Amino acid sequence: LILRNITKFSDLECPILLGSSRKSFIAKVSNDEPPEQRLAGSLSSVLWGLSQGVNFFRVHDVPETIQAIKVYRAIADAKSDS
Repeated sequence: LILRNITKFSDLECPILLGSSRKSFIAKVSNDEPPEQRLAGSLSSVLWGLSQGVNFFRVHDVPETIQAIKVYRAIADAKSDS
């Protein structure tokens, strides 16, 4: 997957946009769900992108994605405080 190596795009020294929401690769690595049932996979790909330095995300499920990012950041910040 290109997502595995997304940090290589940082060499371009420009912001990175990830648009993985509900994409077919999620179904291919999961249970072949239809697009409307790919929220968990979409959130997983966003959180991976966030951990790899992605700057912007194109998503379908905005409130759920915002919540996932807030929780991710709270955990990451708590870990760095220890």
